[in-house]
Amino acid sequence: MNLCEARLVAREKENRILSRQKAQSSLAYARYYPAPSTSAGLVEELLAFRIGASPRDYLVVRPRRRTFPLAADLYDRDWVYATIKIAAGGFVGQFAAMLRADEFVRFRHQLRRLEQSAGEKAAFDATVGGLRIDVTAKSDGRFHAKGCAVDQRGIGNRLTFAIDFDGSELPRVLSGLDSICEAFPVFGKAPALR
Repeated sequence: MNLCEARLVAREKENRILSRQKAQSSLAYARYYPAPSTSAGLVEELLAFRIGASPRDYLVVRPRRRTFPLAADLYDRDWVYATIKIAAGGFVGQFAAMLRADEFVRFRHQLRRLEQSAGEKAAFDATVGGLRIDVTAKSDGRFHAKGCAVDQRGIGNRLTFAIDFDGSELPRVLSGLDSICEAFPVFGKAPALR
């Protein structure tokens, strides 16, 4: 085999490898970016958690997709692109944020502990500072969530809000977090549950 034929064989082999990698990448992409549901947004509604049943005061966090689904580093795969909608009194707004899968797991764990023991607290604290929610139990069986949303880290606009909600809403919040944690499992190191 001469040098020209050897290069041709090597190039064909490289093309086969690249096409195989591209096919695997397409399968992985389809796994993390599923096609939109045709059932009137039912799947989209299930992949969210909402605090507050009132049309005037609520927070909805809706993860959309993994931000870096094919990243080699497992830590980077845990970033999730989400939309956050907040209604607080006369203010209503929506913005996009990068959250982490482990933040949902930690928040769910803390809310379960809060549900069982009124002295506990639960906090959702985004790593990049886009959203902070602190939930505490009140003496009358209701819950109080206070939070702060920032649309751009460090320089963005800030909205502080407070939402009181009934204890009967907590199972619905936990159900939403369960569906999120199932759809976006943690790839990196599991969060320390405290």
